[in-house]
Amino acid sequence: MLPELKNQYQNWKKLNSKAIQTIATELFGSFQSFFNLVKKDKSARPPRKNENDNYHSISWNQSGWIIKENDIIIINKIPFQYKSNLNLNELKIKEVRVKFVRNKWLCDIVVDNKIDYELHIS
Repeated sequence: MLPELKNQYQNWKKLNSKAIQTIATELFGSFQSFFNLVKKDKSARPPRKNENDNYHSISWNQSGWIIKENDIIIINKIPFQYKSNLNLNELKIKEVRVKFVRNKWLCDIVVDNKIDYELHIS
């Protein structure tokens, strides 16, 4: 059904299939949670539609982005500068999330890097 929906909605044509699959999975999870909750609480309300057809975030897992030199991230052929004290080329990036918050575009990067902790016993 997703290819048909992608053709039906103009804004969806800008997204790759992974992003659309993630949105559909999140929406399914929201309704599943609602249906489970409504069994216990009849006053529960279904997930509401976001204003202006905006999503709270769009995720790209496993693919859909490219990291270039100088921490330039390209998502759906749109380049932008990622501001961080980390070197993105050294990270094992698993997912990239983009969201619009307080009139700013924010990008969260989910990584799979081993963190070594020192154990201090007193």
